[in-house]
Amino acid sequence: MITKDGKFLFPSVPEGTYLLEVQNPQYVYPSVRLIVTEGDTKAHVVSQGTDWSNNDYAMPLPLTLTPRAASSYFIPREGFKLSYLFANPMMLMMGFSVLMLFLMPKMMANMDPEAMQEMQGMQDAAQMPSFEMPDISATLAKFSTGGGGSSGSQAATSGKKKQ
Repeated sequence: MITKDGKFLFPSVPEGTYLLEVQNPQYVYPSVRLIVTEGDTKAHVVSQGTDWSNNDYAMPLPLTLTPRAASSYFIPREGFKLSYLFANPMMLMMGFSVLMLFLMPKMMANMDPEAMQEMQGMQDAAQMPSFEMPDISATLAKFSTGGGGSSGSQAATSGKKKQ
């Protein structure tokens, strides 16, 4: 029951051991273990990780609970900093690519003509050979006739490959 002056009153509580926890969205209060006997009531502060039978921190009656700290449910968001943008791996890769876009032509202009010919020869050798695309009409004709192709269409495709 709440009294007119804002205090809480718990009349006719049966004997036993109770845990009193105050829940407030703005403040954190300590947990209190109450031992109610026939003619006496004792209060002890309970901390997480301590034994339930620990009676070290006795509290005077009537209980007056003061908050330990203000509750903080949210972590404030950090503001924008330009250094965070440059620490992003995607931005670093993009910056390197743009830098190479401007530096490579200048490096190639200052290259020795013999080294330039050697590099172009290596690039030509590294290129993959171009493959001819298959004849789509012949492939569809084989598919629609059940896989058996006529010798005329095979000769036509082989003639195209020879040219």
